[in-house]
Amino acid sequence: MHGRTGNTRSEREGLLRNAWGGIAICDDRRLAVEEAAGAYKSAAQVVEDLAGHDLIRPLAAMKPLVTYKKVEIDHAEAKRDKGRERRLERRQRHG
Repeated sequence: MHGRTGNTRSEREGLLRNAWGGIAICDDRRLAVEEAAGAYKSAAQVVEDLAGHDLIRPLAAMKPLVTYKKVEIDHAEAKRDKGRERRLERRQRHG
């Protein structure tokens, strides 16, 4: 998903909302992009496929209202990433 979405503030904020109005609480930009709904198969399609092969019997549908994401990172890696982000932002601003 990196490079395809989450490049602007509004895209990143959009990644933190789901179709039902629920929100994801995530302080890490990279994790928000990695966990974006578009990075996964449709859960409804997976359930439908499994049910179609009589492997499961759906009982209920759930809609996440709040999702909390936290990542533990190494501080040296975080500094390198921050430097890369700053360089990329400067390049984007200056063409």
